[in-house]
Order: sequence, then C-alpha cells, then structure tokens
Amino acid sequence: ALKSRYRQIDTAFIYGGQTTEIEVGKALQDALQMGIINSRQDVFITTKQWREYHGYDASMKCLELSLERLGVDYVDMWMMHWPGPCFESRDKRQTNSSGGATTEDDPWLHAKEGMGIHEISALRAETWRAMEDAYRQGKARSIAVSNFTVKHLETLKENATLWPPAVNQIESH
Repeated sequence: ALKSRYRQIDTAFIYGGQTTEIEVGKALQDALQMGIINSRQDVFITTKQWREYHGYDASMKCLELSLERLGVDYVDMWMMHWPGPCFESRDKRQTNSSGGATTEDDPWLHAKEGMGIHEISALRAETWRAMEDAYRQGKARSIAVSNFTVKHLETLKENATLWPPAVNQIESH
C-alpha cells in the first residue's frame, strides 16, 4: 500500500488476531529504509483500543502495546473501538443472566456478571480519560470513538475534558 502511495493506515489492536499492528510496523520500517516514505510523519496512522482494555490503566497498557507493535512513538488517531467492554466471549445463542436468549445487540453480551449500564458508562469514562491523557502526553495526536450511538456520546460528554471526539467512525453493512 505504501508503495502505491497510500498514506493513511487504519488498523486496530485486535485486527488480524493481534498481528496487523506488527505487520504495519514492519511495513513502515521497510518503507523508511527503502525511501518510499521520508519520515514517520508522511503516514497518518489510526489504531483502536480493544474492548478487553476498558478502564484507565488497561487502556494505557493497550496504547503502549499498540505503539510498541507499530514501532512508533505516537499515533495520529487513537479510537475507542467499541463503547462497551468485552471481558468474555459468549456464544450468541446462549441465554443471558435473566434466562432470556441473548441477541447480537444485547448490551451485556460480553460484560462481566454484575456489570450494569452505570458501571459500563463509568468504565467508558475512565477509558476516555486515559485517551485524553494520551493526547496530552503526545502519544495520540487526536482521539476518537467508533461504533457509538448518540446516547453513548451524550453520556461520555458528561465527564470529558476534551470534547468532541475527532471522529465517530461507524461500520455499516
């Protein structure tokens, strides 16, 4: 892609079974060595924090791992990949804690038992605070969200000190 003059890379912690960031990092180093790009600044890199890493410390750990994998000191955009955590993967055909069948849009599909809407909102706010600090530290030049509804954004804004997110990237099929 870099040989074809693409200069924007959109990746994520989880893509490719957690291997894509490593491959992107290798491609960046190769492109620098071969003179395809002159410097890191020639490429706009977006990566996304994964759902298992919600909360302040976990999000910062996720970013550090992403930076290490990419072989860079900062990303141009760091996104919160999903508004809710994913601590465990359950078969979508399983039943939820109240005995009903879970659906793809069930907000508790991947949350720990006992974690309700208020706990998830608080965890999301902690994740955003980590992202704000990463921005202030220069580890992310912009911060953004992905797959957020209007309600998610309204709730997140209540505790945010940097607003609005640079982007709300939506996947649509």
